[in-house]
Order: sequence, then structure tokens, then C-alpha cells
Amino acid sequence: MLTNLEVYSSLSTAPDLPLLAGVGEDQDPIHIRDITGLGPVKATINTSPYGSMDADFYTGGHVGQRNIVMRLGFNPDYVTETVATLRDKVYNYFMSKQPVTLRLFRDNGPAVEIDGITESCEPNIFAQDPEIAVSVICPDPDFVAVSPSIIDGIANENPDSSDFTLIGNIDTSGRVVISANAGDATYTGLVTLEHQTLAPGVNNFKVTGTIDPAETLVIDSARGAKVAQNIVGPETNNLLNTMTDDSVWLTLRPGTNKFRVLLEAGATDHPWELTYYERFGGL
Repeated sequence: MLTNLEVYSSLSTAPDLPLLAGVGEDQDPIHIRDITGLGPVKATINTSPYGSMDADFYTGGHVGQRNIVMRLGFNPDYVTETVATLRDKVYNYFMSKQPVTLRLFRDNGPAVEIDGITESCEPNIFAQDPEIAVSVICPDPDFVAVSPSIIDGIANENPDSSDFTLIGNIDTSGRVVISANAGDATYTGLVTLEHQTLAPGVNNFKVTGTIDPAETLVIDSARGAKVAQNIVGPETNNLLNTMTDDSVWLTLRPGTNKFRVLLEAGATDHPWELTYYERFGGL
């Protein structure tokens, strides 16, 4: 259940706006009376017919933008605040075309946030009980956990796998950082990220890089910002040209995941850390 929502505006004059959902209507100056658009976004399913047989075959699908619509009510004290001043305050957060971040808190899951653009902010100024209807378009429809999840382990020739469970319901990327402790020997060679779920099959991502106390190896599978590189202080060395042809970028799945980092024979232990953010297609 949604308990409250915080709004973060792109304007420095409006750092954050806490709004309560379904409670506090008699106390809170601005409160949410209704909110829609939090469920899974309807997908567009594409099919093509067979030439001479019944039925169609699936060619792909697409989940488009999310449209969150809120109805905000006012409860001014008429001493320090009036309906007009509260309405102006809402405008600071939800002005048309302005970017906005919504952070939602629930009693049945982690806090999540989503970025959007204000489509409209429409008041009914002359009503007996004034309200504002706000519409926010979110190009990326997923809600993303505010706090990261972190898994760690040891990389070597044949390490144990680290098993963990994603509570989100959407695939997510991961950022792996492999490092070395002071005094560890330098490792240069093949690095394999091995990932599997409860389904049959294993996906591997392989690059050749260096790991030593002054040089870490970073692999990040974020959509639109994938990297595989060595980092030495402020400098980076791109490793994408060493990636094997059969490599599969790390994609974590809802449910059970098994992950480990393998090095070539004779390598000493090196610690690794996997960071990811849970993603939700609906609340």
C-alpha cells in the first residue's frame, strides 16, 4: 500500500514536497485525494499472419510511457497559508514541461522513484472545494528502488556462486567491480562473469583485463551506458575490444539469481562487488 509520496522539482526553490496518500486530509496542507497510473503499463503486442495457415506469430512487444495522474486537495489554515499560496506552491513542482521526480513509499516494499515530465497542472479555482489535477508523463515506465542492493564475493579459478533473490518484477542491470587488496599479486587475464537463474542454461560475459591494488576492473550492463574498463585513478582503459563474441551482458532476473566471477588457473583471490537496483513494472 502506498503510504506517502515525495516530489522533487528541477527548480531550486522547491527542494521536496511530501504528500500523504489517503491519510491526513484534515491536517496536511496539501494531500493526495486520488492517484492513478501506478499499475503495469499496457503493452503493445505485435503479430504477423502466416501466409496460408490460421493464427498469427508473435513478432515483438513494446511497453510505452507511464501516465501518472494525481488529484490534490488543500487544507489551508488561513493564517500562514491560503488556497492560493498552496496552489502556487504546487505550481513550483508541477509546471508544464518541467522535469519532476516522484519518490513513493510503501508498507509492502522498498521506496521507489520515477522520473517524469509534467504534462498538465489544472486547478478548479472557483470550486467550493478547490483541487488540482496533475498529469505526469514518465518515458521510462519502471519504478526503480531508491537504495541499491549489493552482493559481494571472491573471484578465483573455481569460486562458489553467490545466490540472491530479486524482489522486483522487471529485469535489471548490474555493475560489477573487481578489486585487489594491498599486497595482492597483479592479475592479467580472462575475467568471466557467470550468471544463471533456476531456468536451464548459463550466461557468461568474458573480457581480458588487469586487477591489482592500483587498478580495478569495472563491468556495467546498464542500458545505454554499458562499460567494461580498467580504472587507474582518474584514467580508464576500455576493455570492450577484448570481449569475446559469445559474451552476454549481465541481466538479473526476478526471482533467484546465481552469480560468480571466474579467473584463470593460478589466480589468487580477488574481492568483487555487484550493485543493482530493483525495478518494478507496477505498484
